[in-house]
Amino acid sequence: MVSRFSSEEDGAPVELTKCSFQCGSELRRLIGKTEVFLLSCPIIRYNKYGWRNARLLVLTQDTLIIIKQKKKVKEIRLRIAYTELKGLTISLHTGSHEVVAHLEMQADVRLACHGARKHIVDTIKMFYATKTRDNLPIYGVRQQKLGIYTTQDSDVVKGISRIPLNLARLEEEDLVNIEELALRKSKCFDMPDYVETDELNQAFSSLALRKGEISPCVTDGNSSDSAVAADNQVPSTYGTPVFGGPLSMASAQA
Repeated sequence: MVSRFSSEEDGAPVELTKCSFQCGSELRRLIGKTEVFLLSCPIIRYNKYGWRNARLLVLTQDTLIIIKQKKKVKEIRLRIAYTELKGLTISLHTGSHEVVAHLEMQADVRLACHGARKHIVDTIKMFYATKTRDNLPIYGVRQQKLGIYTTQDSDVVKGISRIPLNLARLEEEDLVNIEELALRKSKCFDMPDYVETDELNQAFSSLALRKGEISPCVTDGNSSDSAVAADNQVPSTYGTPVFGGPLSMASAQA
């Protein structure tokens, strides 16, 4: 679903896109039958020269996939496991839709998601947490263009990282207050590990939910694909998406 000429970048009209939650047979064949499809969205990917290339972003339960469509043929150009992420940097400029995915020992990926960035970031950090049991660092900077925060291959060779300083981290984007949880565990040595999992699950429930989209279900990777796919259907009673902040210990105990 695309709304044309609804925003501007570099003085030229751009498209505002919405995420698709339908996985066609061709896309399913491309990403693999073992992947649990979450959403897809048209994006702009910037190469190392700053040139803009139209791509399709696909998020699954385990990976971030970037697909190039040449004529009628689609091919995967990049597949990133959520566990490879070091963080995300977003531009806080009102006229920017850019986001940079920072990777371990690899060049970063700079994208523009017009109209869908919030939902994409929420989805990535939620499923990152299911894999790592930790918050994905989200950084916010005032620059409209994020090229200076994008680590290139030449930087990796030199051991240079362009990830922002920790002062730029947006703590309100964290799902769980890890420091408070660690303090609580230090005061209660017999607290079982499943308590932390329960609190993470409640934090996931505060993310955006919409009819037919992503449920707050959490799996340990041992569930069958059919079971996970069935759980990924959200009842219509959820209605309008609600964005929640970090989980407090009081709400976790409620």
